[in-house]
Amino acid sequence: MQENQESSKLSKRNESEMIFKKKLDWNQLLNHTPEETITLDENGNYDIKKYPEFHDWMING
Repeated sequence: MQENQESSKLSKRNESEMIFKKKLDWNQLLNHTPEETITLDENGNYDIKKYPEFHDWMING
């Protein structure tokens, strides 16, 4: 019975380490995400010619 408890503790520890590593991976990925500031006009529109990459992302995802 004690062996079972030890293996469940070990698996919980491994699961926690895995979750922690996944969070680190997401943080690293998000830190390298490009950032762009878009200026909107009074109607909430942006200039397609001024922000072609943003427009492409809005249209094509």
